[in-house]
Amino acid sequence: MKIIFLTGGVYSSLGKGVTLSSIGKVLQFEGFKCSVLKFDPYLNYNSKFLSPNQHGEVFVTKDGEETDLDLGHYERFLGIELSAHSCCTSGKIFHSLMKKEMNGEYNGETVQIVPHLIQEIVSRFEYFENIDTEILLVELGGTVSDLEQKPFLLAAEYLKNKKKDDMIFIHLAPVLSLNYNGDKKTKPIQHSLSILKKVGITPDILILKGDSCLTEAEISKISFNFPQIPRENIFSSCYKLDIFEIPIHLYEKEKLCDKLLSLLKLEKKNNSSERELNDWKKFNSLIKGKKKHVINVAIVGKYSSCPESYYSIIQSLKFAGYGLSAELNISVLKSENLHSESQLEGFHLICIPPGFGEKSLNGIFLAIKYARENKIPFLGICFGMQLSVIEFFRNQLGISDANSLEIDPETSFPILVPWSDSKDMRVGEIEVNFSENTKLHNIYGSIKRDARHRNRYVFNAKLASQLPEFKNSSLKISAWSGDIVEGVELEDHPFFVGVQYHPEFNSRPLSPEPLFIEAISSAIKQIN
Repeated sequence: MKIIFLTGGVYSSLGKGVTLSSIGKVLQFEGFKCSVLKFDPYLNYNSKFLSPNQHGEVFVTKDGEETDLDLGHYERFLGIELSAHSCCTSGKIFHSLMKKEMNGEYNGETVQIVPHLIQEIVSRFEYFENIDTEILLVELGGTVSDLEQKPFLLAAEYLKNKKKDDMIFIHLAPVLSLNYNGDKKTKPIQHSLSILKKVGITPDILILKGDSCLTEAEISKISFNFPQIPRENIFSSCYKLDIFEIPIHLYEKEKLCDKLLSLLKLEKKNNSSERELNDWKKFNSLIKGKKKHVINVAIVGKYSSCPESYYSIIQSLKFAGYGLSAELNISVLKSENLHSESQLEGFHLICIPPGFGEKSLNGIFLAIKYARENKIPFLGICFGMQLSVIEFFRNQLGISDANSLEIDPETSFPILVPWSDSKDMRVGEIEVNFSENTKLHNIYGSIKRDARHRNRYVFNAKLASQLPEFKNSSLKISAWSGDIVEGVELEDHPFFVGVQYHPEFNSRPLSPEPLFIEAISSAIKQIN
């Protein structure tokens, strides 16, 4: 197994996840099998309790690991399913160390950074030696100047000495330009590389990212300041490229794959995946192509401070739109600032995303009621489905105390209840069964599918079974998982669907999630 280890310099949010995903895609164009390991130096055990307003969405893997959103990039770009083995935090490393120490596995030794912590980090690579992968893509979160990164860098340097030609380092760094004259400054990059040098690491490849792609003259000038890295090992990327265009840019213009194979001592395959490259080009053509429709989408949620709070949902909507020749104008509306229906006028699709807790719900209920009464296509996901059910019981069925025990533990009419007696989340991939003659059954064209979940509360099964007894109820249960409600829809509405599962985590550029396709299609029908 070969290893590509990516670090980033100068500042965070540089796009390391997208860059390494693109490198993986480039290798897939040549027919290589890739897997991913993401190291996050923060001390949290995982992303479960991180605020979406600070850290963006929590991405859920097939096996139920709650991870950094970068794992979503890797799954979408590479079309693979990752697991808990692909996400490792400092919190996990220290937890494992303490557990071993308490179990007496260190035989009374003093547990130290070197060698114990370093060995624990290196041990995270062992799983990938035993699975069907040829190249492991490793991302180190944060920047090399972060104090928390040092143990991981030491571990990487140790591993490099063992792996020799089977491992290379790539460093991603920004090229900063002065506003008044456009002069490009390289001093921050020099500092970044000097930090790596102190732990014994010299990058094999340097990728420079600027506002625009660098010219040959600019790269030659920059390379003069970094004699330890050959000019032919310095590559350029830029913010102006659409993220899904970066693999093609690196493959065809930068010829990065040739250098990667040379450094890793790999031969080109005779069965290089030309179809993979052509499919990716077709997808990029859809992105750039002229659109026939313009659809205004409102995502009404609690977490709007961070633009990546609903990243997978936004990407899933876009993937669906590209195939339908629809340009989407997506607005993320902060629910606590939504006070009037007039603020929702002009939107063709309303989406209520996942969330937790009792705060800032009035704006969400307003948006649900507006979509229901005005026949605006509506999609509620997880918490969004739950709130749509509460709104229906309150305003359509006249049960004013209808609520979730999460929101009001004292409610006399609990529609949403804990899924089990434990406080554990219902998380990971679970089979969902669709009722025949429902929108969801027609959308998926099958009676069941596996879908990812992340919820603690569910539709009260007793009330769900009594729905047909309520007068004037057009709410229909359209999906189940055992006795847990997985989907609801309104029979007297063009498209009003709520699902307990997270369809956004299964959507891919080349295979958009059918539920989002139908949501956009319904919006197009409404305006035509």
